[in-house]
Amino acid sequence: MRVSSHAAGLAPAALAFLLFGACPATPPPLEARRLNIELQVPTYQLNLYMGGRDVDKDEFLDDLGNSIDLSEQGTVGLEFSEILHNTFGWELGLFYSHGDDEAAGRDYDFVSYEVLLGGRYTYTGIAPFLPYVGIGGQYLIADVDRFEPGDAMDPTNNPRVETDDGSDLAMYAHAGFNLLFGSHFLVGLNGRATFFSGDDLEYLQAALTVGWAF
Repeated sequence: MRVSSHAAGLAPAALAFLLFGACPATPPPLEARRLNIELQVPTYQLNLYMGGRDVDKDEFLDDLGNSIDLSEQGTVGLEFSEILHNTFGWELGLFYSHGDDEAAGRDYDFVSYEVLLGGRYTYTGIAPFLPYVGIGGQYLIADVDRFEPGDAMDPTNNPRVETDDGSDLAMYAHAGFNLLFGSHFLVGLNGRATFFSGDDLEYLQAALTVGWAF
């Protein structure tokens, strides 16, 4: 795997535009928080993601030449976001995904870890229904492992062999909504896509979110 220089150049520029250029009139933090309180909009959100994703690169060749399909993966994630001036804000997230397949009598595991940072816009005019969109950059670490067949004396002995690993930079965009119950509890749906990945690890993701607003 390799890190995409194209994505590496685009991500900082996009983040700078969203976090600074898109909202030049953002007030100081205390003033922004007072405005949010007056409009009954929570300033901070912490959301847990639970869902699945479909990776575009649906065929991998391991070091033995076996073709494996690791496109369908489960994912969980944790995301923190802040709403500034009742609309614009920022977000920071951590995600984990896992997929598996079997080929030529061997089991394969794919795992990835992601850190993402981006800008966010939340429409608060119809609270407690809070739709939002976000875009930013992410750093992804991926690993593919192969489990060899067990031996005749001990079928449960399946040695793990690392077949491929690496890291990559990419960009992401997502959209979704949260429903605010009471003053704190959040439930929502989210759709996410990544692009400009140098290792063809772009994916589409759908997830249920539950969270806490404060």
